[in-house]
Amino acid sequence: MRGGDRLPWIESLDNHAPLRALDWQAHVYGSPSPDVTDAAAARGLPVHIFDWTADARAAGLARDALYLVRPDGYVAFAARTARGLWATLDEVRGAR
Repeated sequence: MRGGDRLPWIESLDNHAPLRALDWQAHVYGSPSPDVTDAAAARGLPVHIFDWTADARAAGLARDALYLVRPDGYVAFAARTARGLWATLDEVRGAR
């Protein structure tokens, strides 16, 4: 899973429910690192944390990775750390 991919729906986790907000958000499947939660909080970005499951793995998601999800449900950024999150988030929010 990488930027540009549509966030897969994982029925057992109901991970598309937060997409109803129609806003930028972060998803983590497993445990987010402190740099992820700190970077998201500094920018007012909601972080949705889901359990790591076999279904998440089968959908192609990486354990503990950060997925910056656009309002349309596509992934804008995917990484195991928040490195690059600042620039990506500033760029997309500046383009509003």
